[in-house]
Amino acid sequence: MLRGLWLRLTYPLRKARLDRELRGEIELHVALRAEQLEETGLSHDDAVATARKRFGNASRILAAARDAWGWRWLDGFGQDTRYIVRQLGRTPGFAFIVCVTIALGVAINATAFTFYNAVALKPLPVDQPNNVVRIAQDGRAFGFELLPFTAYDILRRDSHTLQSVTATTGPQSFPASLPGHPPGDTRAVTARFVTADFAQVLGIHTRVGRWFDASDDGGVVLDHSFWTNALGADPSVVGRTIRIADATLTILGVAPEKFAGTGMPAVAPDLWLSSNSVPMLMTSDWRHDGRPHWQLLGRLAPSASLPGDSAELKALSRSVLDTIGKPMALVTRKATFFQTDAGEFEAFTRASVAFLAALVLMLSIAVVNLVNLFAARNAARESEVTVRLVLGANRARIARQLASESVLLALAGGALGLVASRVLASWAERWLISTMASISGGVAGVSLDLGVDWRVAAYAALLSIGIGLAVGVWPALRASRVDANAAPRQGTATSSAAAWTKRHVLLAVQVASCIVLLNAAGALLGGLRLSNAIDPRFDADHMLFVDVLQADEPFAQLASHRAEIERRLAALPGVRAVAWTRRVPFGGTYLRRVTTPHSDVSVSLDQVSESYFDAIGVRVLRGRSFTREEVERDAPLMVVSEAAARMQWPNGDAIGSSVAPNHALSGPDSTKTYTVIGIVPDIRSQFLSRMNGPAAYFPYNVAKPTGAFLLRTWSAPAPSINAVRAAIASISPSLADGARVMTMEDGPMALQRLMARAPAMVALGLALAGLALASVGVYGVISQIVTRRTREIGIHLALGAGRGRVLWLVATKTLRPVAWGAMIGGVGALALSLVLRSIIAAPDVPDLTFGAGAFNPLVFTGILAVLLLVVAAALILPARRAMIIDPVLALRAE
Repeated sequence: MLRGLWLRLTYPLRKARLDRELRGEIELHVALRAEQLEETGLSHDDAVATARKRFGNASRILAAARDAWGWRWLDGFGQDTRYIVRQLGRTPGFAFIVCVTIALGVAINATAFTFYNAVALKPLPVDQPNNVVRIAQDGRAFGFELLPFTAYDILRRDSHTLQSVTATTGPQSFPASLPGHPPGDTRAVTARFVTADFAQVLGIHTRVGRWFDASDDGGVVLDHSFWTNALGADPSVVGRTIRIADATLTILGVAPEKFAGTGMPAVAPDLWLSSNSVPMLMTSDWRHDGRPHWQLLGRLAPSASLPGDSAELKALSRSVLDTIGKPMALVTRKATFFQTDAGEFEAFTRASVAFLAALVLMLSIAVVNLVNLFAARNAARESEVTVRLVLGANRARIARQLASESVLLALAGGALGLVASRVLASWAERWLISTMASISGGVAGVSLDLGVDWRVAAYAALLSIGIGLAVGVWPALRASRVDANAAPRQGTATSSAAAWTKRHVLLAVQVASCIVLLNAAGALLGGLRLSNAIDPRFDADHMLFVDVLQADEPFAQLASHRAEIERRLAALPGVRAVAWTRRVPFGGTYLRRVTTPHSDVSVSLDQVSESYFDAIGVRVLRGRSFTREEVERDAPLMVVSEAAARMQWPNGDAIGSSVAPNHALSGPDSTKTYTVIGIVPDIRSQFLSRMNGPAAYFPYNVAKPTGAFLLRTWSAPAPSINAVRAAIASISPSLADGARVMTMEDGPMALQRLMARAPAMVALGLALAGLALASVGVYGVISQIVTRRTREIGIHLALGAGRGRVLWLVATKTLRPVAWGAMIGGVGALALSLVLRSIIAAPDVPDLTFGAGAFNPLVFTGILAVLLLVVAAALILPARRAMIIDPVLALRAE
């Protein structure tokens, strides 16, 4: 058996020799038989002819031998490929159009899949990522991934399903003096604290130097990008010191180039710090304060599984307590970089489904055009197919050969589309990074790897083969079913009612797909229009935000500088109010998920100074705001929004009411009871496209580690930027160098409008491309229908039918599938609007329609009008050509 397999595998190497030997044996056999026949009295020529006739068909014997020696399908595939290449060489225009059309569809779809792959599918950039899990709280609330350090100690000690466990914090901001720079030359850096076993558990190897271990209290590992951009990729920095805040630490190594961190958030820090250095850099030791600061990652034991680990965690979680002593329910999730099963990605899958539906619709329009193109090409080759059938060719072989042509072209187009996708993805990556840097002043960023990996390549290959089969199989099967007897007599095959029906179906599909695409684009464009006029419910037109990054000075001195900055900013001419806040509007917020009897609600928690509501131009409806004294001592007080008051106290008065420790509305210190002192209106500060949900505000003073100033001016804020910078520079030049001063319109609100503009532009591009393809396709289908009915139209004219009657005949036969397509498209548009509406209903995602809704009857009516114009334009030329047919020629053809 193995020898037979080996002989088959090596047959291509021995094919020529075996053919020569077999032909020689056949000739020898014929010659010997001819000699015997000559001895009976036949002439030489007659003897040879008789011998060959008795021997049989030598070609069949050779073919049978090749089938026995090798694989028949492989020889057939090679013959088909050579034949297809010769045929396409005669029609390069056809091959070019097909390849470009397929490349366009594959490029757009592969680019979208590249983005989805980078966000949802790519695992952590660590060794053997498939058995790395993330341990988190059982829930989908914001911050679900944060646990106290005791969870790390308990799981490392008592877990049997986890082979190892490590812990890391989120990125923290510090001022740093880099090696080779003077002490006063500081810059803001981000850093994550990680446990000493971080590199060992995840299998990370440094690019230069080494990772820290348990004995390194003051070790630092640099991120590769930070090492390259800030330190010129100088390997000699290893072993030198870097001053971070008030501590001097030693650089031990550089992380590998492809290591972008562990996500949550999905951005790599500049530095990796040992958890042993927490007491040197933080105001409290996060390892022993019992608060949830740490993200836990674990590696499953070889014999363990995710369900088994979750069952063990359920038992161990009884020992992991929150700040008021309540057990924290823990679960494990397969660790990915963006962790799309987290709360903030709740609507990502639904948005992806909606976008995928749009891509499929556009692709379907292109596929229909290609089906018609291949059908027309095969119809022109009916005579060739007929001759081959008459000569004994197998119908299945002909169909396979014609279908192989489309698959070969699809693979070529798919390869071209994959290259174009890589270019598009690279451009999108650069655009995203530069846009985020521009809007955030160079601070905000995201680690997004849009490179092509095996998933993207496999997706492009499967999509190309699918397109090739979809556009080639039906025309090939139809062409192979040509009547070999009727075609030679008739010259050209007559179109059947079934063929007309199929073309009508294709026309309806194109119209329906185009309507759905245009309706979605119309809804998003309506949202884009509203985004430029919507009222955020606070005075964003007169607002500046000032982010004073930390300098190389003690925190006490920094707090003193901030207090002085606040006083000087308030004294500037044209400044109406100044406030300090942990997060500026549209600059992010802390969310908690609350489950109510009717739905899940996201509650936002913000920390602000006493003048915050004056600075944003929002009046307190009832009660009062904080006093300076209450802010400075972090009084357990809170101001709530109207939505929060309705949610928590629907039948009572919120003023004077309290929330218990660890409540969804409790403040930053969840061990305290917070009392409501005021109620303010609901505003739009999370998303410009929707009103905030329930919100609570807590005291926050300038001595806190992070935050920004908000300035409200009497007139346009932009002219005050230089005065603000000068005021900061008069106190500390280093603070002024690193300060970001931006208007609300140029910063956070620009990002909000970008969130509306980008999807609208993408949808518009897809819709216009779909409309263009559909217009060409509609024209092609109508032209084919009219061409197929040329004789029928000529007979009508010969029998006395008027030109108007002929036009009506053509219109009724073509407008019927258009009407069906419009109805199907309307249903599809409604279905897509339901998907968009479900996304809009999610509280933690923006409403991309800005309240306009996902389905607008006026937009839908306008789309129908546009499509009718397109169909009418596509109908005019074929109908005009049909009306000038010479009836005599039509009758003669019949």
